[in-house]
Amino acid sequence: MFIYVIEEGDSLYQIANRFGSTIDDISRTNTLNVNDTLVIGQAIVIPVDDVVYTVQSGDTLYRIARNYQVPLNMLIRANDLGSSTTIYPGQKLVIPYENFDTFQVLTNGFVLPGINEEIFGNTLPYLNYLSIFSYEVMEDGNVRPVNDERYITQAKTQNVRPLMTITNINGTGFSGEVAHQIFVNDDARNNLFNEILHILNDKGFYGLVVDFEYLYPDDRDAYTDFLENLSQILRQNGYLIAVAVAPKTSEFQTGNLYQAHDYEAIGRIADMVIIMTYEWGYLYGDPQAISPANKIEDVIKYAVTQIPSNKILLGVSNYAYDWTLPYVRGSAAMYLSNMQALDLARKKGSNIQFDEVAMSPFFTYYEPNAQHIVWFEDARSLYAKLNIVTKYNLLGISYWNINYWINPSGIIERANI
Repeated sequence: MFIYVIEEGDSLYQIANRFGSTIDDISRTNTLNVNDTLVIGQAIVIPVDDVVYTVQSGDTLYRIARNYQVPLNMLIRANDLGSSTTIYPGQKLVIPYENFDTFQVLTNGFVLPGINEEIFGNTLPYLNYLSIFSYEVMEDGNVRPVNDERYITQAKTQNVRPLMTITNINGTGFSGEVAHQIFVNDDARNNLFNEILHILNDKGFYGLVVDFEYLYPDDRDAYTDFLENLSQILRQNGYLIAVAVAPKTSEFQTGNLYQAHDYEAIGRIADMVIIMTYEWGYLYGDPQAISPANKIEDVIKYAVTQIPSNKILLGVSNYAYDWTLPYVRGSAAMYLSNMQALDLARKKGSNIQFDEVAMSPFFTYYEPNAQHIVWFEDARSLYAKLNIVTKYNLLGISYWNINYWINPSGIIERANI
C-alpha cells in the first residue's frame, strides 16, 4: 500500500486504472462514497503492492514522475537508467513508492455511550481494548453509573477486552478538588476501591483505566500513592491497570495538567500508560495542528527515558477543529469528525494543504465576513504517528475517541494478544 494525494482532474476511475487497482478496492479501503467528488489535496491509500508502468508514445520521464507523484531522480534510480533519460514505448518502468504493509499494533479506543451502532460495530475489529468513558468519581468515593452493558457484551463477541475508565470529572470538567478529597480521605479512597472492584467483577471488565487530569501540583506524591495502592488491589484480583497521562517533555513541566503526573512512578506502577498526545490545537486555543508529529516526538523522546517503551500507548486524535479567523483569544472552535472536515472542504471548494513539520492536513474557507481554518487528521498524519510507534518500539496506540469512524484506511490491523 502507499499514500496518494489527489490532484486536479483526478477521479477514482482514473486513479484505479493508473495504479492497477479497482474503484471498489480504493473506495472500501478509504471509506469513500463513489459518488463524492474527490478533494484536491485529499490523501488516500492505494491498496496495491507495486506499480509497473508501460511507457506510452509521447511520454517523458518528467511527465511520468509528475503523474505518479514520485521524484524524478528516484524514478531514474529505481530503473537503473543511469545518465540516460531516453525511454521508448512499451518499456516497463517500476514506480518507486515507499510502500508499507499494514501496521499491526496493540490498539485501544475510548468510547462514549451513545455511539452510532454501525460505527461501533465496524470499528471493534480494529481494537484490542475498548475503554468505556467514563465512570465519574465523587468526593465520597462513589462513582456515577454508566449504561454500558451492551458495549461490553458486543466487544467480547469481537475478542475486544473492555476496560472501565474512571475520571475526576464533575459538572464543570476535570476537578482537582474531587481527586484531592479521594487522596486525603481514607474512607472515600477505600470506598472507591471497593466500588471499582464491584463494577469490574459485576460487568466483566478486563481492567481499569485511570484518567485523572488537572490535579493539584501538591498532590503529585498523593496521586502516586493512590495508584500504587490501587494497582496492588487490582492485580491481586486479576485485573490490569492503565493510566492516562498528559504529554510532558520534562520531569517538572509546569501547569496543573502536568505536574502531578510522575512519569517514572506511573511507568513503574501501571501495566499500560496512555500518553494523551493531542490537543496542541484545542477547543479554546490558537488555531494549529491538533496532534503535530514533531511535538509528539518530543514528548516520546522524554517519555521513553522514564517509562518502559513497551508499556506506552501513543494517543491518536480522531477529530477536527474549525476556527474562525482572525482568531479571538478565548473563542471556541467548532468540533468536527475527520469525515465532516473532508465533506466541508468538498462543499466549500477548498484545497487541502499539508504541514510537513506537523505532518497534519488543514484547509481554509470563507464565509461572509469571516475566514475559517480547519485542522484534521488523514492517512498521512496517521502514518507519521505509527512511524513514531515503530521508531521508539512503543506498545501501540490509543484513539480518542471512536465515536466517529476512525477510518483506518488499510493502515492499521490490531495486534494479536
